[in-house]
Amino acid sequence: MENGRLVSYSQSYGGGPLGQATTPFYRLASLVLTLPEIDPPVIDLSAGPLLDKNEFSEVIKAIQSGSSGLSSLNYPARAVRAEATGRETVECQVQKDRSIICHMASFDPIENAPYFKDAIAGIFRKVREDEKLVGGQPSVGARFQFPLSWRL
Repeated sequence: MENGRLVSYSQSYGGGPLGQATTPFYRLASLVLTLPEIDPPVIDLSAGPLLDKNEFSEVIKAIQSGSSGLSSLNYPARAVRAEATGRETVECQVQKDRSIICHMASFDPIENAPYFKDAIAGIFRKVREDEKLVGGQPSVGARFQFPLSWRL
């Protein structure tokens, strides 16, 4: 048995009254747990309605309060060394669990895009959007875009 654990037991001996001395002994106990594999949902960032970011109440609250990752974005080290700058359009989508994932939709100048491609990956990591947007539409699948400038 692998990953077993010694567990202490005790057993009464003799025919005396309760509370008589006991002798400890040990058994090797092991727990085997098998979980079914879960297929990750297919994420299609081009599906779902493209709406104004002001429709997303939790996103706006996170940006205004500073709890989104936008306030703590680090300028990528490679971009600093290359003195790369640019303007990025970020596109985000609300997932089934109401989490928000984002990716780079466009970058100008395009030759600097590789320096910044992973910089915005977790900016809304802690945000969960409401089930309904400000306009009353369901939030799941809805997308929004916003500009982001990278300057040294």
